[in-house]
Amino acid sequence: MNNYNNNRGHYSRNEGGYSGNNYGGGQRSNYGGNSSQGNNGQAKKRSGCGMKDEARNGQPCVYGWRYVPGHGLFKFVSSPAKEPATKSERWLKFVTNITRPDGSTFFADTLWDTTKKRLKFTKSGQVANPYASNGGYWGRGGFKMKIRNR
Repeated sequence: MNNYNNNRGHYSRNEGGYSGNNYGGGQRSNYGGNSSQGNNGQAKKRSGCGMKDEARNGQPCVYGWRYVPGHGLFKFVSSPAKEPATKSERWLKFVTNITRPDGSTFFADTLWDTTKKRLKFTKSGQVANPYASNGGYWGRGGFKMKIRNR
């Protein structure tokens, strides 16, 4: 007689693995940890971005936030520089005030892409897109600044 049907180490597909031993039987749960049960398994939103056309002295204003796990919540507000013109008509210079999770702030130079309607952070290679379909995005965008030596 086989001993496969006793409670010690038999395999059951309904339980998701080996049960009755230390092989981790039972149902699997969210391994990624990036989703919660209340939002149908969609990933939590970790960044956002928006734009107000005339928020600061009649100038456009781009604002956003980004949660970085292990570091905290970063926020930024960006508006055109005093001299926003560049050599190219496609780009406008913006000045960005970034707030760290501890409350300290620093300024960053950014460029507004007038054709794609995105804010590009020149040194970090990040992109802020207030027109993204998911309510805005701030993060890595596959963007690299091309610096030409002339």
